[in-house]
Parts: sequence; C-alpha cells; structure tokens
Amino acid sequence: MEYSNAQLKGYGEAVQSLKLYRRAELRDVADDEPIIEELYVDPLQNDAVLETMLRPNTTFLIGRKGTGKSTVFQRAQHEIRKKNRTISAYIDIKTVFESAVVDNDVSQKISAISGAVTESDLKRILLYRSFTRSVFVDIQKELKSQINNSFLEKIFGKSDHNNKRLTAIESIDQLLEGAFEADITDVTGISST
Repeated sequence: MEYSNAQLKGYGEAVQSLKLYRRAELRDVADDEPIIEELYVDPLQNDAVLETMLRPNTTFLIGRKGTGKSTVFQRAQHEIRKKNRTISAYIDIKTVFESAVVDNDVSQKISAISGAVTESDLKRILLYRSFTRSVFVDIQKELKSQINNSFLEKIFGKSDHNNKRLTAIESIDQLLEGAFEADITDVTGISST
C-alpha cells in the first residue's frame, strides 16, 4: 500500500505528539478536532473491547506497553464525551503512584518522631491525596472543555451563562489550591488509648 506525502506527514506529527505527552489526544492538526473515531481499530471484531469498556461495570485492560490499552481508553472516553450529562476522567495511575513516593531520608526522620504516622500510613495519605487531586483536575479540565465546545458556545461565542459556569469551575482551583499544593504535609499522628 502506498501512502501520500500528506499521510506520511500526518503520521509523523501524530507520532511526535505521542512522544511529547504521557497521554496524547489524537487530534487533527488542521482543525484540532479529535480523530480517534476514524483511527481506532478494535482488537476484536464488532468493537467488542470498546463495547465492554462502555458497560457500567469495572473493566481491567491488561497488556504490555505499546499494545493499545491507552487507545482503547481514549476511544471509550470519546464515546462518553458524546453523551449528554456525562463526564469522564482519565487518571494515570502510574503518575499517581509516582507522586506518592516518600523519600527514604524523610521516611527515616519521620519514623524517629514520636507520634508521627507510620511510613505505610504516610504513603497511603499521599496516595489518596494524589489520586483525589488527579480526579478533580481532570474533571475540571473536562468541564471546561465541554463548556468551550458546547453548541451554544460555537454559535454565539462567550455567553454570560457560560462565563458563570467557567467562573464556578475556576473557583475549584482556589478551593483545591490549599488542599493539594502544600509543600509540607503534616505527618504527626493522634493516638488515643
């Protein structure tokens, strides 16, 4: 099969975008619209993997690096975004775990403090904090995207109603700023006997 120069150039741009981001959204370079629907090829016939992902139960995708798990998630998220009154959040668990790691020196200093939480409890706290932050950040991003890409927004531009929505969403930043952006986490514990 022969590919045109434009197709080869598009492929090169898509590969480059995947290298730049941990989770790249496949978008058309010309109009910034998602192209996942056109590019997605399900590993099983009749889109069986995608249909399984869209069911209302928990689904685990297991596979080696580079086997298309993220592409399946991206395609499922695209379908969810097309539905009214739904929102999705993509949480990169690897990043969540990496941000919840406790430095060995810090861990030793904490364990020497009387009344401090244990290392396993501290890891659990940091993991919960990182996961919760990731959920809020991605939902906020999705809400902003839905408002900016809404039908009325495209026709009429910025409306007062949408500005109020964006202001409400941006207030989440202020609310979460103190909760998740602290450089210091209090690791002292409370013990009751």
